[in-house]
Amino acid sequence: MSKSLYGYETEQSHRKIHQGQSIRHFTPYQGVIQFVVSSYKQLSDLPEDVYKALIKELGSKYKIISGLHFVVLMENNQYVLIQSPYEEDEVRCIYGSDGNIIGRMIQVDAIDLSPGSIMNGHNVKITGTHRCYLEDQDKYLPISTAGLYGHKVDASNRMNAFKRNVNSGAGIIK
Repeated sequence: MSKSLYGYETEQSHRKIHQGQSIRHFTPYQGVIQFVVSSYKQLSDLPEDVYKALIKELGSKYKIISGLHFVVLMENNQYVLIQSPYEEDEVRCIYGSDGNIIGRMIQVDAIDLSPGSIMNGHNVKITGTHRCYLEDQDKYLPISTAGLYGHKVDASNRMNAFKRNVNSGAGIIK
């Protein structure tokens, strides 16, 4: 249970949105990031055998317009394309170059191990030590003691700091 009204309303809306997903049984699947694909490094730049395996699984040619995507070798030795769970700026800030991302474990909650299900999976996480996780912004709420001393406090500005920037996104696949 959240301590603030904002957290309570956010939690309730999250439950309403994901209410239908609780009926489905999502299973966590593990994979290893083999290649990083983005607007500057397309799928066609991958080694030929990996590229052919991906095109065979995806069924058509894809072009990454924006965002960060990972070519992942899953448990059943199939290559799949997974969209990064975080924006490119966050991933680059934490991990740095592609060499630091390649070889990390990634976990995807999906209905089954088919490439289509994995690509549309939920709860994508780059697993590792606790130092590898991005910090949860909902963990800390802004608190001001100005109200204790008679000052007027406008909480809306502080709450706007937690809103997602609409100009940045996870990316577009065509």
